Amino acid sequence: MNGIQRLGGTLIAAMITAMLLAALANRMEAAPARIGIGDLVVTNVVPIETNKVPVDVIGFMAAPVLEINELGAAPVPVLIVRQGGGTNAASVDVIAEGITAQPGVDFAPVSQTVSFAPGIGAMPVFVSVMPDALAEGPEHFRLRLLNPRGAGLGIAELPITIIDAPAEPPDVIQFTVAGPTEVAEGGAAGILTLTRQGSATGEASVRVTSIDGSAQSPTDYPGV
Repeated sequence: MNGIQRLGGTLIAAMITAMLLAALANRMEAAPARIGIGDLVVTNVVPIETNKVPVDVIGFMAAPVLEINELGAAPVPVLIVRQGGGTNAASVDVIAEGITAQPGVDFAPVSQTVSFAPGIGAMPVFVSVMPDALAEGPEHFRLRLLNPRGAGLGIAELPITIIDAPAEPPDVIQFTVAGPTEVAEGGAAGILTLTRQGSATGEASVRVTSIDGSAQSPTDYPGV
C-alpha cells in the first residue's frame, strides 16, 4: 500500500510539474515576463537586435546628361560618390560604352577600378573626347559601374553627350583690289594679287579666267 501511495504521489508531482511548465511556456510565448515558482525565478529574455551597420552605396551623383564640347582638349572629371558610413575600404569597376559615339574614335576608352580608402567619400574618373573635323551632330556614350566590393550600387549609369564642334567658315579667296585696274596700252603688264582669308590650314585653289568686255581677246589683250 505504501508503495502504491508513493507511486501515486510521484505521478501527481510529475503531473503538477508538467502543468506548471506548460503554464510557464504559455506565459513566455504570450509576452516577455518574469515569473516565480517558489524560490525558482525564470526570466523570459527577448533578444534585442543590435543596430546594423549601414551599407555604403557607390554611384554617380544624380544629374542630367553630362555634355562635353568636342573642342575641349582637357579631360573632364566625373565624380563617383560613396554614401554611408565610409568606415571601410570599397571599390567599383568603371567602363565606358558607346551608344552612337565610338570608343577610340569619338572618346577615349575607360576601363578601370576606382578604390575608396576608409573615410573617402568621392573619387574622380576622367573622360576625354576626341575631336574631329566632321559635322556629325551630337553623339552619345555612357559610363557604367560594375562589381561593387564593400558597398552596394547606387546610380550605376551616367549618359554623356558629345557636342559637335561648330564648323569653321571656309576660307575666302579674292582679289586684293575690288575696283577696276588700269593698264596702259603698250606698257608693262598689270599684276593682280589674290589673297586667302581664313584658317589657311589646308590646301586651296581657284581658277582665274578673263572675260571680254569692250576689250576683246586676243586683239586687245592676251586672254587668261
